[in-house]
Amino acid sequence: MLIRFVVQSSEHQRTREQMLVAQTSLEHQNQRVGELEVKLQTTEARLREYERPATADGSAEHDTEEARLKQELSKLRVELVEAKRSSEKAAEQIEQYKAISAASEEALRSLQSTADEFKVSADKKHAEQEVGCDIANLLLYAANFQ
Repeated sequence: MLIRFVVQSSEHQRTREQMLVAQTSLEHQNQRVGELEVKLQTTEARLREYERPATADGSAEHDTEEARLKQELSKLRVELVEAKRSSEKAAEQIEQYKAISAASEEALRSLQSTADEFKVSADKKHAEQEVGCDIANLLLYAANFQ
């Protein structure tokens, strides 16, 4: 019984630790998504600036810079989508860990209740045995005086 209690307690602790790791991961992913969104907005703004009609003397340079910016923008969009997916996955994992943690906590409460009942029962039996021993000792004591 005690071993089962200890095992449940350690499983509960591991689950809570895993949940905290998942929450931390989600926070980092959300932060990364925010950073990528800012970077994307900045790049889009720069691209809009370069998309304005070029003058005749700088159009070739403008075209290569525009192509580079479009490529960078495309890359950032992909990174943003990946970061959002990763963030969603981390959020799902957190919910799973929360469910596991809740189930573990319930199992731990049930196990604690069972352990408490066992202790009360054992204490009661022990007390009954002590009373029985006391009675037996009194009977022996009384028999010795007769």
